[in-house]
Formats: sequence, C-alpha cells, structure tokens
Amino acid sequence: MFQYFIQDLLKVRSSRCRRLMLPLAFSIGAIVNTGLHWYIFNRDFPGFRAVWRRFFQSLSSAVIGGYATYLGLRFFNIFFH
Repeated sequence: MFQYFIQDLLKVRSSRCRRLMLPLAFSIGAIVNTGLHWYIFNRDFPGFRAVWRRFFQSLSSAVIGGYATYLGLRFFNIFFH
C-alpha cells in the first residue's frame, strides 16, 4: 500500500518507484536519526534553544527551494517533454 501511495504522490511507474525506495528509506532514516540525536542532546544540555530558530529558517528555506524547483520542473516539462 505504501508503494502505491508513493507512486501516486510522485507520479511514477512501478519500475521507477522501486528505484526510489532506497533513497527514500535513507532519507527517513536520516530524519529519525537526527531527531533521536536532537532529543538526546537537548536532554543533556537543557536551555539550548537558540538552535531552533536556525533550524526552522533552514527547514523553511529548504521547503521553499524545493517547491520552487518543483514549479520550475513543471514549467520546463511543458517545453521539453
């Protein structure tokens, strides 16, 4: 069921979806690993909140950049497809 969700979300065929599962699993693992390390760091050093602002700035710029790239790909797909 998860494979069909990813296929529909990314609009790819079944054979290409299998190739995308490894990078997706790596990304999910990296996010979980980062969250776990962040929790342990925050537990050992309470009051270290200055990083949150930079984290959200980096996260928002990554999301905005990813969305702009997606829009650019859709725009150029019209001309080069």
